[in-house]
Amino acid sequence: MKDLYTFDASEKEALLTYDEVKEAYKAFFNELKISYLVAEAHSGDIGGEISHEFHFPSAKGEDVVLSCSKCDYLINEELAEDAGDARTQSQGNLMEKGSRDGLPLAQGAAETHLDHDKEPPGDGDDFLLNCKIWYGVTADRSTLVEAIVPRVMRVTNLSGTMSHWRETEACTNSIKRLVPGLDLSVERPLETFKQFSKGNNFKKGVFPEAAVRFLHRIVDHRVSEKDIQRYYQTDQQSKGPKRYMPKPSDNIQITLADTPAAIVKIAAGDPCPKCFEGAVQKTKAVELGHTFHLGTRYSKPLNAYIVPSPQQSILEATTNSDHSSPPTSCSPRTTDKTLLLGADEKSQPLKKRPLEMGCHGIGISRMIAAVADTLADSKGLNWPRVMAPFEVVIVSNEEHADQVSRVCNRLSNTGTEILTRTGAISEQPPDLIVDDRKQTISWKLKDADMIGYPVIVILGKRFGKERICEIQCRRLGITDDVHIEGLGVKVRELLRQL
Repeated sequence: MKDLYTFDASEKEALLTYDEVKEAYKAFFNELKISYLVAEAHSGDIGGEISHEFHFPSAKGEDVVLSCSKCDYLINEELAEDAGDARTQSQGNLMEKGSRDGLPLAQGAAETHLDHDKEPPGDGDDFLLNCKIWYGVTADRSTLVEAIVPRVMRVTNLSGTMSHWRETEACTNSIKRLVPGLDLSVERPLETFKQFSKGNNFKKGVFPEAAVRFLHRIVDHRVSEKDIQRYYQTDQQSKGPKRYMPKPSDNIQITLADTPAAIVKIAAGDPCPKCFEGAVQKTKAVELGHTFHLGTRYSKPLNAYIVPSPQQSILEATTNSDHSSPPTSCSPRTTDKTLLLGADEKSQPLKKRPLEMGCHGIGISRMIAAVADTLADSKGLNWPRVMAPFEVVIVSNEEHADQVSRVCNRLSNTGTEILTRTGAISEQPPDLIVDDRKQTISWKLKDADMIGYPVIVILGKRFGKERICEIQCRRLGITDDVHIEGLGVKVRELLRQL
């Protein structure tokens, strides 16, 4: 892992640094010319307020990234939350926009998209209790969280062009947002809560046996009133999911969420929680990089404080009043002397503040394995230009072995300048290797494919009389015959695409 740690004097500067690092990581991955994803992510045990992950899509990936078919919604599945409440609010906005702009929106489609009165497929026996129950426990083990979601629900986008029934699952991210103290690492929360409710697993005086425990109930807004009544009439011997029913002697107080919540996990094919029109897509991916804005998560406990200089304090105050010129980094700044006039350190004592931290990393060894796995085919590896051991390999038969140096020199002298939006930049000659082993040309070609050189130049049958070289670029699917005079131009053209 290639790690980077940042320290800034203020939150504003730390966020600017965070954006700079994220853009630098994007530039790094852009060099590979491989599709990658930048998704909002959960900070996990590391903590912090903002986090992004860099992923390569891969069927062998351990992470799941959610994206939208129509907008730029992109997020790690671990962080995705149900946007049912936002969809409901947007319904009115969309209908208002439709009446104003003359959009062909069906009033009925928008009104029924929550499907409160819709009956799910199946008969009454199969859906005696048409809801699911999810349990979690807080970190202090004092509260059992009971989340109730519909067993099945019908999802519909706001324009009514997409609609289907699907099974549901509780969204732990949405539940944790409602109950911040929830401990999602507990595998058997109900059993854990029951065990700790006995009171004999706590240190003396920490959690007395007579203390009140809580059962906090959260109901998804898509659960119908009829299903709620069925739920309250169902005991552990009834059909459907079993629920925890505390006894009066357990000294457990039941609390209810103030309002119905949106706590159903997003699934593939659901309406996008951002634009409410596109469909959510799930992609398996390999995480290659991660950026964290830690804030004061570690600096406060470690007592890592600084006292800003008078110049910095005045500059920050001036900058905060002038949003047109924000600071760009936490490096020492030059300050106009006029800003210091009247500054009195004794009359205005400076307060110490905790450092604003960030940590970032790219998995170099993991990236090599992920790229190799992503681009490899039946013939072998297929490296991007910036990762390949050499950019070009020259392969010839015994007949043209004495001409290899001529071809090599021609390619080595192909440095040039190319025009970009920011001006002309120098383009270096390609990095070459010559396969001069005493093997047949077919053996060398198979070996070149297996190693994964981006471009292969072959001196074959037509080179002797016609000076025609064959160029192969497996990643671009190109095989071409080029005269030696145009060889350098063609090779540069291919390398720019890799």
